[in-house]
Amino acid sequence: MPYQFELLKDESILITTFSGQLNAAELREWWQAVDEQSAALGRGYHIIDIRSLGLDLNGMFGLGREQWVQEAVRRFPNFPLAPVVVAHESLSRIAASAMRQPDYNHLLVPIFANHDEALAYIRGQKQ
Repeated sequence: MPYQFELLKDESILITTFSGQLNAAELREWWQAVDEQSAALGRGYHIIDIRSLGLDLNGMFGLGREQWVQEAVRRFPNFPLAPVVVAHESLSRIAASAMRQPDYNHLLVPIFANHDEALAYIRGQKQ
């Protein structure tokens, strides 16, 4: 699997770290696994670390056209784990640009350079 989970149960934080190449089937599996993990956590945060993810632009567009991705985006506001992304600067700019597109206009996902910044943001939100 090109991803690993870490659970900070006492803080209601799930961390996914991606590595290597990722295809649509693996991403679907990951989404289902996140559903299972979130059931154990309840409301909280989900840090998604994509710094080592191998996904080219064609792959990103291909995933964006998949029906299950569209459904995931539609139900995002009701999802119990609020996403926080950790990414390199160049990928952060692409993601921020994509989120301004009409299909994703309700997504407000903070993007940080590392786990420490993401955790500090989450802990600040909880105060």
